[in-house]
Amino acid sequence: MAYKKYKLSESQLVQITRLCVQEQGCIAGVKAEASLMANQLDTSPQRQKQYGTDGNGLYSWVRNGKWFYESKYYMDHGNASNAQIEAVREVLCDGKRTLPQYVDEHDCIRDIEYIKLHGEKVSKTDKANYRKGETTIRNDMGSIYTFYCF
Repeated sequence: MAYKKYKLSESQLVQITRLCVQEQGCIAGVKAEASLMANQLDTSPQRQKQYGTDGNGLYSWVRNGKWFYESKYYMDHGNASNAQIEAVREVLCDGKRTLPQYVDEHDCIRDIEYIKLHGEKVSKTDKANYRKGETTIRNDMGSIYTFYCF
């Protein structure tokens, strides 16, 4: 599948990367976070209508959409290495996402209300219960989704 490529200014790219670093600091993590950001905009006609579908729309969604915790603060005050910036550039500007487009949610284990494996509630703290495509997660904000990976 060909993923959308976003044209971002260097400043927008750095700010988005700073937020990705805050959310998940390693290179694989910032790539996953950037993939998730693009997936969220690409799969939501409502967000696209409100923020736009181009690089400015993506930047505006990430900064103002209130989905990412304290996004403005971390975008303005966070840190990002050159390697992290290049990783996010690869994902957003070159269209090389690391997550399938349907992956558009992530949570901290503290935000998970419960998980179900094959319809049965199981321990959310036992990593063995998290199976790709099989475990259903409900977070404390009411979202329900299927586990993809850690």
